[in-house]
Amino acid sequence: MKANVIEIRNLSYAYPDGTGALSEISLDVFEGETLAIIGPNGAGKSTLLLHLNGILKGGNIKVMGLDINDENIHKIRSQIGLVFQNPDDQLFMPTVFDDVSFGPLNMGLKKEEVITSVNKALEDVDMFSSLRRSSHHLSFGEKKRVSIATVLSMQPRILVLDEPSSNLDPKHRRDLIKLLKRLALTKIIATHDLGLVEEICSRTMLLDKGRIVASGNTIDILNNKPLLAMHNL
Repeated sequence: MKANVIEIRNLSYAYPDGTGALSEISLDVFEGETLAIIGPNGAGKSTLLLHLNGILKGGNIKVMGLDINDENIHKIRSQIGLVFQNPDDQLFMPTVFDDVSFGPLNMGLKKEEVITSVNKALEDVDMFSSLRRSSHHLSFGEKKRVSIATVLSMQPRILVLDEPSSNLDPKHRRDLIKLLKRLALTKIIATHDLGLVEEICSRTMLLDKGRIVASGNTIDILNNKPLLAMHNL
C-alpha cells in the first residue's frame, strides 16, 4: 500500500466575518496519486488548498508525517508546491527568471543548480523564451504557466494546483495535461475542467458548501450525472 503523504482530520474553517468555508473535512492523499477536487463556485476548494501549506490554519493536518506548525512549516513548504488560481498572487519579481529562481535561491541551492532548475521548469511549461521578460507584461495564460514553473523549479514532492487550466488556450491546455501526466509527483488539482479530471486524475472528491459529498474513482464520479447536476457541475 502506498504511503499516506497528506492526512486531514476534522478540518473546519470560518472566515473572520463568520462565513463558514469548510466543515469536518477528513481526507487522506497517497503518494503518487493524482486527486481532483471538484465542486461549484464557493464550495471551499481554494480554502482547502490554502490549508495544505499553512497559509490558512485549522484542524489536524499532517504533511509527510509532519504536523503543520511553526516548527515544521519551512520544511513542509519546500516539499509541497502550491500554484494559486490567480497568477498575480504568485508573481512579484522584476523578470520571469527572478520569479522562477526565487524558490530555489531561498532553498540555498548553488548558482549553477538554480539556473538548471529554472531552465528546466520554464522549458516544461513552454516559457523558456520569456526568461528575461517582465512577468507583469505577460498574458494571463502566460502568467499561469510561469506560476507553475515557479513551483516546479523547487522540485517539490507534492504539487497542488488551483484551476490550472483556466484561461489557457487549447494548445497550452493540452500541453499542461501532458506535463501533469508526465510528472511523477503526488498531485492535487482543484478545477472545474472535468475533461482534465477525466484524463489525469485517478480519484475525485466532490466538495459543496464546505463538505465532502462524494469521493471515489474518477470515472464513477463523472458518470454519475444526477450527482454532478445536483451540484451545478
